[in-house]
Amino acid sequence: EKVENKYQLRERTRKLFDLIAESDHDVLAVVTHKGFLRELERGPLGNTNATEFANCEVRVYQASLAGGDQDVEMVQRIT
Repeated sequence: EKVENKYQLRERTRKLFDLIAESDHDVLAVVTHKGFLRELERGPLGNTNATEFANCEVRVYQASLAGGDQDVEMVQRIT
């Protein structure tokens, strides 16, 4: 069984972020494992100092994308 490294995981989070960016929904919930969420925060969301998630922790963010591309313009952690 091949083990995914941190860079491959981060690339997978970017693919999810691209899908989110293409969505017409105003609110989305992402439920997954803490490693994936950590790399989503540290990668596409740009929070390089993101801490590890605790067991059953919930984090809520408000994010805005810049123009027609898929770059994060603003990310604010609400909870």
